[in-house]
Amino acid sequence: MAARLAAEYPTEPTAATTAAAPCRCTSGWCATSGRTLIVLLGAVSFVLLIACVNVANLLLARAQSRTREVAVRAALGAGRTRLVRQFLAESILLGLLGGTAGPRRRVLVHAGAGRARPGDAFPGSRTSAIDLRVLAFTIAIAVGDQRRCSASCRR
Repeated sequence: MAARLAAEYPTEPTAATTAAAPCRCTSGWCATSGRTLIVLLGAVSFVLLIACVNVANLLLARAQSRTREVAVRAALGAGRTRLVRQFLAESILLGLLGGTAGPRRRVLVHAGAGRARPGDAFPGSRTSAIDLRVLAFTIAIAVGDQRRCSASCRR
């Protein structure tokens, strides 16, 4: 990296050296909470996996139970495009609701935890906030996954 910077900026002094090392937290709150955060990450990932499997199961059950409805609509003249548009609209709505349910729950839990334990339960938790870019990414992933699952369930 230093060589590349020296090549890009030949007029700047090059007396500085660079070194890359892994970041190890040996003091402060991250040194005492590191293992707890890893266990929390594992638990949250496992709960997310269970939730995804449950949603997939519900979508498959819903698709299976709607075969008669689809047959009736097709018999009445609804084209394949119309049926796909209806299912995609339903799936996008479900994805939006699901994608925004997590951040809404986070706000409620954060407010409740502050009232239940007035002390700083986790350093920095009082100043934490939802990043709008992360929220937009979460909603986009939720809607995209819902559309993919809806498209695969209809085949």
